[in-house]
Amino acid sequence: MNSKRRRTLKAVFTDPTRTNRPGDIRSKTLARSSQRILKHNGYMARVAFNDEDEIFIGRLAGINDIVGFHADTVSDLKAAFHEAVADDIATCAKTGKKPEKPYSGQIVVRVDPVVHARAALAAELAGKSLAGWT
Repeated sequence: MNSKRRRTLKAVFTDPTRTNRPGDIRSKTLARSSQRILKHNGYMARVAFNDEDEIFIGRLAGINDIVGFHADTVSDLKAAFHEAVADDIATCAKTGKKPEKPYSGQIVVRVDPVVHARAALAAELAGKSLAGWT
């Protein structure tokens, strides 16, 4: 990977665990297992770079359908991402469905049995079910 391309990669991808401020740009070059997040028009996508094939592979996140995109340069990647977003918006409008995933509001979490017992007892003492108490 040439140095111009490496600098471009640094400028495009930010650390997804931090806020997007200019000082938050990561200094590491993308590796095979590296993943980054792109944002556009309310959409987000997970992007990985495969150094063996020298290609970026992305997938839109948080939507009902599986929408992927790929490119071999950063500028083409951004264009492919924007095109995938526009295509998903158009497809959803055409079919009359919302692009967001419908979430049930339920989540399963495994905890230590002692914690589970204490929570169940506290819920019972409060006169509620465990689901209603949490």
